[in-house]
Amino acid sequence: NTHSEEVPERLTGQPAKKLESERAAKKLKLEREGEDTETGKLSKSEVKSPSDNPFSRYSRSEYWAYADYKHMCELCSDMLELQLAIDWSAFGFHGRDGKDSTLWVGSEGACTPCHYDTYGCNLVAQLWGRKRWVLFPPDDSECLYPTRLPYEESSVFSSVDVCRPDLTKFPEFARAKALEVVLSPGDVLFVPRHWWHYVECLQPAVSVNTWIELPSDAHDRVKEGVVRILVSVFATEQETEKEWMNPNEVVFPLAKNIDLLSWALRERTRDSELRERTRELPSTAGSPLQDGISMEDFVRAVTSERVVSCIVEEMLRGGGARGRGGP
Repeated sequence: NTHSEEVPERLTGQPAKKLESERAAKKLKLEREGEDTETGKLSKSEVKSPSDNPFSRYSRSEYWAYADYKHMCELCSDMLELQLAIDWSAFGFHGRDGKDSTLWVGSEGACTPCHYDTYGCNLVAQLWGRKRWVLFPPDDSECLYPTRLPYEESSVFSSVDVCRPDLTKFPEFARAKALEVVLSPGDVLFVPRHWWHYVECLQPAVSVNTWIELPSDAHDRVKEGVVRILVSVFATEQETEKEWMNPNEVVFPLAKNIDLLSWALRERTRDSELRERTRELPSTAGSPLQDGISMEDFVRAVTSERVVSCIVEEMLRGGGARGRGGP
């Protein structure tokens, strides 16, 4: 199931129940120890002066801050209680908790540019504050002018500023069908595979999400491996690297990228063979990918007549010039 016919869905109140019970238990513990339990209130020793805040010199009208993609298994490695407070079992994912989740903390105005994730589908729980989500279906991809620059692993960005679109430059965007939802604490949003989304904090906000693996991920990882190699090969100059790579993206050496692509191809082949055995179809066992691929293998593939013809066709129709092409 590629989830192509599914639509985003907001669910209210479900995931916060266990978190609220954890808060209640902590409050009871503090009461027994004689400490102040007023919600959100810190003790005098915990309150810091504005001069201690490294962000205080930045105007809120000009700057915003975002702590994104913070994996709870790393960020909260010594806080098992907090990891277990995130519980996705209400949605059928028993055993999935904070160890499989990512934390997002943003100031008012913090935003994520419009993009779609190449892997899986997404469950997002709002814990604090409110967030605005603007979503577009996969069928609207051509209207959103996809681009892989700046490159971020597993993210395909839109060339369009969806809040202030330039319809002279991107006229097809006028045909895009936007869905908008505002998440409040206790809400959960399901984002199906390859749905585009722009996200903005309407006030200081905290949310947590988990990406759900799908069978299609095996093939998508191979495609992602190819894109990573192509971008890293061309982004060799320091200035080009700054322009082509997102600041949080790690640029691996070419040999490492080839190894990653080899792994993805082996996983894709193993997945296909498993499906063939399950369906009693002819097996593809004995694939030449058993030992991985070399740089020569990759060059032969991307310079084949079929691939070169596709590149030329894409360039002639303007897809490579202004982001009309896909990932």
